[in-house]
Amino acid sequence: MTHVAAATPNLSYDCDTHFPWTGVDVTEGVPFVFERGSLEVPKNPGLGISLDRHKLSIFAGLYEQTAMKERDDTAYMKLFEPDYERRVPRW
Repeated sequence: MTHVAAATPNLSYDCDTHFPWTGVDVTEGVPFVFERGSLEVPKNPGLGISLDRHKLSIFAGLYEQTAMKERDDTAYMKLFEPDYERRVPRW
């Protein structure tokens, strides 16, 4: 998303990420450093990360074990905000 946002000349809205709230990641090392809410665009092609294949296999196994294969975010949000209406993302 960082490369796309940086390459879009008329981007009229903020891009967001859930990465700062991730407790465990499947990448090796610290792939991203946010400064004042911003992320520097990598100089090279790609994401600039390396996958930790062992961690990835753990998460893949957890996904296979779970019974939840579909999600209904709108119904979940209505538990907290009954008037919530789903909107299609701007992108």
